[in-house]
Amino acid sequence: DLDTVAVLAKYESGIVTMTDTCRDAAYGYDQRIEVFGSKGMLTAKNEMTSHVELATVDGHLMPPAQWSFPERYKHAYTVELSEFVALVESGRDSEAHKLEQKAMMRHPRVVKTAAAAEYSWRLGRQVKLSEDFEALEKELKEKESAK
Repeated sequence: DLDTVAVLAKYESGIVTMTDTCRDAAYGYDQRIEVFGSKGMLTAKNEMTSHVELATVDGHLMPPAQWSFPERYKHAYTVELSEFVALVESGRDSEAHKLEQKAMMRHPRVVKTAAAAEYSWRLGRQVKLSEDFEALEKELKEKESAK
């Protein structure tokens, strides 16, 4: 199990992404996103408990980030639960159910990306999404048996 992880991904289009995560942040659960490009930057910061910030000669004092998922995502959880109930009520043969099944097909890519990141860590090398995962598993077993 890992506490701190950094993943660098390069896409066919040339876009490079960097994702890092750490379970231990003394100031609360830190979730931010920054996107940089040749024409500017996009930033989404943490949700704070208040938008009041104190600025004095000694510096700036900001309120803490909302601590937990239920605090931070109360609205999102409410919407998700409402949509789930509507989906169940609409039935399996409904258009809503068919659209949801189609939307869920994006998840295998997420799972594959996470698995590639773990293989990369365990094998100590770059892993491409196009690689054969059965071959990666074989390589991993060989590496572990050589220890």
